[in-house]
Amino acid sequence: MNTVFADYAILAAGIVVFGVGGAVKGIFGIGLPIVVVTLLGLLMEPIEVIALLPIAIVATNIRQFLGSADPSKISRRYAIFALALIVPMFLSAFWILHVPTHLIQLLMGVSVCLFAMTSLFGLRPRVGGGWVWQMVMGLISGAIGGLTSIWGPTTTMYLMARNIDKDEFIAAIGFLFLAGSFPLVAGLILSGVITVDILFLSGLCTVVSLAGMWIGERVRGRLSEERFRRVVLIFFLVMGLRLVVVGLWSA
Repeated sequence: MNTVFADYAILAAGIVVFGVGGAVKGIFGIGLPIVVVTLLGLLMEPIEVIALLPIAIVATNIRQFLGSADPSKISRRYAIFALALIVPMFLSAFWILHVPTHLIQLLMGVSVCLFAMTSLFGLRPRVGGGWVWQMVMGLISGAIGGLTSIWGPTTTMYLMARNIDKDEFIAAIGFLFLAGSFPLVAGLILSGVITVDILFLSGLCTVVSLAGMWIGERVRGRLSEERFRRVVLIFFLVMGLRLVVVGLWSA
């Protein structure tokens, strides 16, 4: 893999993007990987972007999950989903270098578009909390997440379909993202995507993400969340469509 952030301009862009991604996560509980993938994907190869994400995902979701009212209750309630994530997440991350770049871009784009469209238009079918739904959605989320570092769309749709309250949503997202991040990191290390050279940059991006998350949490109650949410989702949709077009064009 080529050295990531080969010049100062890209380094500065990376710091800004991870800061914005952290702030979005601080406000909504989700969005860090999608912001980073869609924006840094304009400047860097998808594999390079994916290599920078996992440590930031781990750190921000530890903060989010452990900061919830009852972490043990949430972990028990969504244990099957979390367990279903592990194997497909690890396997798809381990084989990521054998997957064509255009296919990764296409998967990223479809994931982002799926998330944006379902959130924008309120497409929320109702599902129960039984083990079948958790198993199926966990397997799908893990397979997509290992290749793209984005398993938020399917996870978010499942939780929205459960029609849970805001506090449980934030806590469950933190738990499920955290559960998926460990096999993701393991698979990317064994596949050679995450290297010693990239750890410093990844750590720097993580610090910036946590700072942005703290800011987002502070301003969460001071913004018109609905308007900001719609602007962000429309932007995600445009960026997702771009990734789909690029993926199809490069095929």
